Amino acid sequence: MDNSTRQTMPEKIDLFEMMGSFFRTLRGLLLPVLLLPVAAAVLMGVRSYRSYTPVYQAQAVLVTSYASSPSNGLDIPDIGSYYTSSVSNRQVISTFPSILSTDAMQQQLLQRLGVSSLNGSVSVSSIANSNLFTMKAVSTDPQSAYDILNAVIEIYPSMAGRVVGNISIEVVDEPVLPTEPINRPSWRSAAVKGYLLALIVLLAGVLALSQLRQTVHSPDQIKRFSGMTCMGHVPLVPAKKRASGKAAAQPLLLPGRTVPAQYQESIRTVRTRLLHQAHKGQMQVLMVTSTAPGEGKSTVAANLALSLAQAGQRVILIDGDLRAQTLRDLLGLKGQAPGLAELLRSGSPRPAAALRAVPGTTLQVICGSRPAADIARVLHTQRIQRLLNSLRPMADFVLVDTPPSGLLSDASAFVPAVDGVLYVVREDAVSRRQLTDSLQLLADAGANVCGYVFNGASESAGQYGYGRYSYGYGYGRYGYGYGRGGYGSYAYAQYGQQDDALPAGTEAENG
Repeated sequence: MDNSTRQTMPEKIDLFEMMGSFFRTLRGLLLPVLLLPVAAAVLMGVRSYRSYTPVYQAQAVLVTSYASSPSNGLDIPDIGSYYTSSVSNRQVISTFPSILSTDAMQQQLLQRLGVSSLNGSVSVSSIANSNLFTMKAVSTDPQSAYDILNAVIEIYPSMAGRVVGNISIEVVDEPVLPTEPINRPSWRSAAVKGYLLALIVLLAGVLALSQLRQTVHSPDQIKRFSGMTCMGHVPLVPAKKRASGKAAAQPLLLPGRTVPAQYQESIRTVRTRLLHQAHKGQMQVLMVTSTAPGEGKSTVAANLALSLAQAGQRVILIDGDLRAQTLRDLLGLKGQAPGLAELLRSGSPRPAAALRAVPGTTLQVICGSRPAADIARVLHTQRIQRLLNSLRPMADFVLVDTPPSGLLSDASAFVPAVDGVLYVVREDAVSRRQLTDSLQLLADAGANVCGYVFNGASESAGQYGYGRYSYGYGYGRYGYGYGRGGYGSYAYAQYGQQDDALPAGTEAENG
């Protein structure tokens, strides 16, 4: 494996990088993170409100003592009397559950109340530093709570006497019929709990997703696991807005009044470095590719070709993506002309007849208007090589915009016929493993990766001084019918819905 495809080495945990990845992922999922907890709060609140059942409580305060308490002949009880009262209180409380649950006690209660089952429960608790205790009956019906408590007060002393001895239980505070439930609807607290729980789960999910994605979001990361040379950083550029507020679907092409100076300068930087490499060695025919759709390779290829033409170079740009011919619309060309597929089918290509001039420039383009149906038969390396060799005398540079190399093998068919590969990496678009795997496929095909363009670069990605920009440009369906591919969200099902130039109004995608 060459330097461009070095394996990713284990890295130390960088908390700043981890948090940055978390907030980038959170920004992309901000709407569901804001809305789902609210939905969970409403759901939990409604559920709690509907399941609310009022509970009523009747209670009485009682005092315990032995029937024959010792006396010292004085009017005030002695310490022994207080002690025996405390003991009887503890005995009543400790034996109450077991006595209440006996069959004899239950039968007497049912007979006294005239029911087949108790609609409630009874409990006792002591009052600190006294021989008093509280008896409570709770039920969903206030009358049932009141009746059960009175029945227990009447029956319990005789039943308790059989277990703890001859004790006296007297009522100090008579029970009253409850009028208000002791519980209140808890839908507010349930809603808050639902909101917080959903928010915590979502944030944990965002954190896990950010670590699983491990997207490339800075040139420093690419430098750590790849030996590719950085040819330049292309900033994000804001899409122009119509009066209606919608993004204007205008191509981001040089020259153009709507193209910011920073963007034009970044393309010129890539052009300068490419010319420098071309002077150092044979670098006439280049293919431009990326890992996945949506990284802006088509727009980068078109602008680089236009910039080279502005510098006086003879440039031919070829739309090599036979599954989705997009350069024709991107460059605003009209009418029909033979594309790459037609030239490759002919066997003895005459490319001069297929060359189309871009108005106002010296750039020439070979581009079709419809996807090819026989790609496997047409996309043959020897035919591609013959065609590109016939174009070499006609241009100083031949740029071929190919499909993403991380999805299908189409791009690999061009590798033996070109002098080098210019790779486009969009910030926060693909994972490091996806990028590494795609570069490995190119290396296996013998590709000479001359460098990469870091596209859609935000200011924080490398602090290049461009500020933060974004740009969107839309086409129709991409035309790929492969269903889900091998890269999750970058499957050809989505690739079939958008060009590398991206839908209008989307941020940070630079075409």
